[in-house]
Amino acid sequence: RTAFKIVWDSIQSKGFWSGIVKNLTKDGNFYWVEAMILRKIDSSGRVTYASVRTKPTREQIEAAEALYATLP
Repeated sequence: RTAFKIVWDSIQSKGFWSGIVKNLTKDGNFYWVEAMILRKIDSSGRVTYASVRTKPTREQIEAAEALYATLP
């Protein structure tokens, strides 16, 4: 939950977030992605989000795992 809050706080304050994300699948497994999430506000004030994802390197995953281990 802490990681999710960090991501959304960043998107709300800066309009974007970029980093490595641990996603859960429907069957309870997980996978890692490198993601860039952008917030877009159109002229009518409607907010939408876009995410571009790529496969992270083993080194990026290891660094993310170490960071996740420090979160409450």
